[in-house]
Amino acid sequence: MHDILQACLLGLVQGFTEFLPVSSSAHLILLPKLMGWQDFGLPFDIAIHIGSLFAIVGYFFKDRVFKLNYRNLLLVIIATIPVGLSGLLFKKIIAHNGCAQAIAIIPGVSRSGITLTAGLFLGFTSAFAARFSFLLAIPVIFLAGGLQLLELIMDHSSINMQFIPILISGFLSSMISSLVFVWLFLKFIKQIGMWPFVIYRTLLGSLLWASSSW
Repeated sequence: MHDILQACLLGLVQGFTEFLPVSSSAHLILLPKLMGWQDFGLPFDIAIHIGSLFAIVGYFFKDRVFKLNYRNLLLVIIATIPVGLSGLLFKKIIAHNGCAQAIAIIPGVSRSGITLTAGLFLGFTSAFAARFSFLLAIPVIFLAGGLQLLELIMDHSSINMQFIPILISGFLSSMISSLVFVWLFLKFIKQIGMWPFVIYRTLLGSLLWASSSW
């Protein structure tokens, strides 16, 4: 039961942070280290990301405000090209490319945060920038999950049947929490703006920096 609870909490963290400008990868690394939890490994990482993918696809399937017309689809494809190329080239071109999606490959950089910031910088409304940022998550999570799954297959890794409940727990927790937090974020983005997340990241980063120097 402890492992199931841990999986659910990690899925919750994934769902909450994947689409918010606070860096999901950093929190998924930080929480187990603080709690002394075991690393569930690549299969679990794939499961919780697929949970977020299902959530965002389901959300936009029902979202009538942001219709996925040909223009928006073309914009998504164009915006996905930098991160796709960067991932395939093992991130080597990031230093020479200022594209926001590609920068988000760097661990600790929030994909949602950097793309939201880029959208606002380009003059988008906060609501449109948030929706477009979340829409961009669909191909990015799909590509990242596909590469992780390919890595798992190439390593000839097998999954213990006793590990299946942990994967399912993480997947469901991630999917449900992703749906909830995407809905909440889009509902309140006009009221709360970006400053609460800027303050949170600054405080957390300062705390981690200070603790590392003790």
